Amino acid sequence: MQSFTSVIALGLDSFLACAFIGMLSLSARERLRIASAFGVADALATLLGPGVGHGLLSYRPPDISSLEFTAIALCSIVLCGLSAFLFRTSRRPRSLLYLAPLLCSLDNLFAGSPPDSAALAGLSSTCLALAGLAVGLACRSLLTRIAEQA
Repeated sequence: MQSFTSVIALGLDSFLACAFIGMLSLSARERLRIASAFGVADALATLLGPGVGHGLLSYRPPDISSLEFTAIALCSIVLCGLSAFLFRTSRRPRSLLYLAPLLCSLDNLFAGSPPDSAALAGLSSTCLALAGLAVGLACRSLLTRIAEQA
């Protein structure tokens, strides 16, 4: 079992991401969905970490030529441009918000936490995500009031 502070530290990324997400106008249902997505993603990453995470860390890529590296870099740039285009043209770009829990769970995947702390990691991440969403909502209302007074 991990210490309480390390579990909290692994969930702080959920708090920070949700503080920014919370500044969007979201319904209460969407806020609960996003917070639970952060919890589930962190719990699954903690559960899978010892098998998958350590296997990926021990992988050594083969030597690649500069032509192959250039092709990989160009494909990455095209994919980033495509995702930016889809984000701008999507009718519901909020569906892309659900990528944030997956990205924020990578630290749990590689942290080397024991699988028996997965439930605690998911619960702490959900609670910190809810707290971050509340902070984001408070910041949004404060900034709205400041803008109205100016």
